[in-house]
Amino acid sequence: MLTITLFHGSANSRPYGVVVNQVLQRAARAVSSQGAVAVNFISDQKMRKLNRTYRGKDTTTNVLSFGTETITDDGRRTTEQHDLGDIFISLSVAKKEAKQYRWTMHYAIARLALHGFLHLLGYDHVKDNDAEVMEGIEKRLLKIYSMVSIRRLLKSFNYASRGIAIAWRSEQSFRIQVIAAAVVLGLMGWFHVALWQAIALLLLIILVLTLEIINSILERFVDVFKPRLHHMVEEIKDLMAGAVLIASCGALIVGLLIFLPYLV
Repeated sequence: MLTITLFHGSANSRPYGVVVNQVLQRAARAVSSQGAVAVNFISDQKMRKLNRTYRGKDTTTNVLSFGTETITDDGRRTTEQHDLGDIFISLSVAKKEAKQYRWTMHYAIARLALHGFLHLLGYDHVKDNDAEVMEGIEKRLLKIYSMVSIRRLLKSFNYASRGIAIAWRSEQSFRIQVIAAAVVLGLMGWFHVALWQAIALLLLIILVLTLEIINSILERFVDVFKPRLHHMVEEIKDLMAGAVLIASCGALIVGLLIFLPYLV
């Protein structure tokens, strides 16, 4: 069994003690490891100092681990069998990574604790083969923490709704298409169209609006990198706009074919 000692640099890290215990105990069972390990939650400043002192890098990092070594009678260095060493986690860097990659904080902390623990056991990721082994263990053990999270799901909806709002504010064609879609939905309800007709109209609405957003993304991407891109970027933008136009015209024709019999 693995003995885990937690050292909290602040009260903000206390909620993550349970997840650290869980992931490290699961890792110890998976690789048949026993002993003791200390997990330290430290500030960004202390992490930078450790990184500068022991790795020669004057910058902070997310996690560091240091094995416990002793000197034998014949002068050889050996790792203590029971005291595996220390893991240091920067809570502020973990928060930045969680925000950047849209992870939950529990997943971010579990990932760093596991990564540091595997380093204590001798796993590394310098060579490609070693990296595959280490990443395989991490992926398997972290799978439970990367499953559906209500909070993460709500954040995803928030990001998506924000993107739609940006398209509504900045793209006139998108606003016109949304208004047209609302009119079509109203007519569908008014005329009680057949199920297959409703499905066809809904699919066309989704196609046109999605293509319009993709077109807006491409235009922004090209505008940002335009000075360094190929001279054909204008043609790329025109081609994408053409795809939106074809879809819009196709939707209009299908809409007329469906609704005209109800109007005549």
